[in-house]
Amino acid sequence: MISETSQNQSLSLNKNTGLTTQKDEPKMKKMIKYEVELKQENLKYYQIKNVQAHVWKFSEYIKEDPDKTLKSLKGFSKKMKRLEIACNELRTPNIGLKAISKNFNRMTCLQTLDLYSKSLNDASKVGTKSIFRNLKRLTSLLKINLDLTRLKPASDNELKILNKSLKKLTNLKSINLKFPPLTGEKGLQILSECIQKVALLQNMSLDLRACGRITSEDMESISHGLKRLTSLRILDFNFQGSHEITESKLKTLGEGLKGLTSLETINVNFQGNNFLGFLSGLVALKKTLKANVFLWSFSCNPSDCSEIQDETLKKIIEGLSQFTSLDSLSLDFPACNRITEKGLKSISEGLKKLTSLHSLSLNFSHCSKIDSQGVESIGEGLKMLTSLRTLNLHFQSMESAISATSLNSISEGLKGRICLQSMTLDLSW
Repeated sequence: MISETSQNQSLSLNKNTGLTTQKDEPKMKKMIKYEVELKQENLKYYQIKNVQAHVWKFSEYIKEDPDKTLKSLKGFSKKMKRLEIACNELRTPNIGLKAISKNFNRMTCLQTLDLYSKSLNDASKVGTKSIFRNLKRLTSLLKINLDLTRLKPASDNELKILNKSLKKLTNLKSINLKFPPLTGEKGLQILSECIQKVALLQNMSLDLRACGRITSEDMESISHGLKRLTSLRILDFNFQGSHEITESKLKTLGEGLKGLTSLETINVNFQGNNFLGFLSGLVALKKTLKANVFLWSFSCNPSDCSEIQDETLKKIIEGLSQFTSLDSLSLDFPACNRITEKGLKSISEGLKKLTSLHSLSLNFSHCSKIDSQGVESIGEGLKMLTSLRTLNLHFQSMESAISATSLNSISEGLKGRICLQSMTLDLSW
């Protein structure tokens, strides 16, 4: 926020603001209250015409006229190094976003651009297109974060506009892209084309949660685009909600990564039905590449439990044991009547190797063949999870009531857990 010293300074106001005299100072302060947070500790004066702050953050609720107020800020750009647009209640920000984007050519020092989905809602399609179209003007941009998940499903034509601009940003070193829902058949393929043009890229994060099904052709396009990124060091994938990530598709992805000699780290998050195929593919990927492959979160909630049995749980744990840095694990198998205490014992043995876990959720409610011995074994597995912060255990309505021995085992497993912040135990019968 602006210091007391800076508030007492005279305001030199840009003609674009419409505020040109000292009597407009209260109005200016009101606009600042709603829209602008300046982050620079030793800001000595506040000068609109020649902005001295490095960061502009549109983070407060704009309660009056969002288009007008955003448009009034379009001139404050010449020395800006970071622009973050995250307005929570921009209902119709088209004019404002267009005004900012058309002023991109003046942002000659801008290095980081953040656009968050809270500001890019259904009503902002026109403004968002203008942002896409004018991105190519930001020739000094080094890092871009685009969260498009709240947009209406994006057409191929809209993505082509974004593609053309990203191709021009040849100095980019970091891209964080959260994809929107896609209506066209070639959305991911279009965006993959631009990846190979950014030759200096070192860090890339692709969040595919909103995309739904990812086809083999999509994965081939992503793999082909990655081949050209010889400077890439860190690669993040979020496949949560992408239910069609198979072993063969991960193998295709691996083909694109083999030649990246600078690649050091691959970070992966997964949630979906095809968990066995995904794990097999990821383990194979880890063995193929020289880069470190980290699985940070793993969640599975199968829609059909008829084929889930003890051997399934054993394979899951065997796969997960290859990724000891796992931070979050969720196994949701309610009413799976082919799972017994043997399957829970496999999980218990696997937990002893996953010592980095911060969050664990196990749901085996209404599994009619699980008894107290299975729950007791989970207590044994908890003993090694010294970093655990969140624990959810659901074992209600099983074959028989939970015994006192089982409860004591869980209690012993959690003894001394000073890091534990949240716990849910549902063991009712």
